[in-house]
Amino acid sequence: MGILDWFLSREPKDEAPYESYRRGRDAMDEGDWQAAIARLTRAGTGDASLIDAFHYRGVAYLMRGQFKQAILDFDYVLEYRPQFVEAYLSRGHAFDYLGQSDRALEDMNQAIALAPHEARIYNSRGITHLNLGQPELAMSDFHESIRLEPDEPHNYFSRAMAYYNLTEYDRAIEDLNAVLEQDPSNAEAYFQRGMAHLSLNRQENADADMGRAVKLGLDPRSVRRLTDYRRKAPGTGPNPATE
Repeated sequence: MGILDWFLSREPKDEAPYESYRRGRDAMDEGDWQAAIARLTRAGTGDASLIDAFHYRGVAYLMRGQFKQAILDFDYVLEYRPQFVEAYLSRGHAFDYLGQSDRALEDMNQAIALAPHEARIYNSRGITHLNLGQPELAMSDFHESIRLEPDEPHNYFSRAMAYYNLTEYDRAIEDLNAVLEQDPSNAEAYFQRGMAHLSLNRQENADADMGRAVKLGLDPRSVRRLTDYRRKAPGTGPNPATE
């Protein structure tokens, strides 16, 4: 018996589909993705018109890293709700995780066409552009996400990654400073700022930021491995465009 069958065997067999759906959503709120999948499967099996059950099951699959199953659910949802922005966005994330960023971009474009004022969608599309090796296009999306939502640290963090890809390290540091002003316990922001300092040969600043990142929970072995790699990488040093 598979784990999903085992979960289903434990669920009440006479439960109404909407009750299974409600319990599935509760399981998602608790981060219990496997239980959510089982309960939402029972809800969808009991009532195929309960489209939200398939959407949220797709999200649960996505959170568990079962990207192909997630895409199948989002395909089903979009067949019946072709204007459902969240399904395009979630399916785009699944494609990105599978390394199919060209297909992810199609979904992100559709989501933006349907919801052109949603900062988070521009941010997601910007990340897809980064995955496709298009930092200039990513930068445009991150600018827009910041324009629409200037108080969200994640938007600045994403733009910093685009600046880093463009070797504009000082600008990356400026954005990471903005992140840390709003979220001073963001270990990843310290780490990325340290990498930018390292790329500019500012060893003391880099060491200080890496130390903070480790104190805030990043694995010191991973930090050491990545910083050693960066020190040995060709082209490390000040970016002429920013001097």
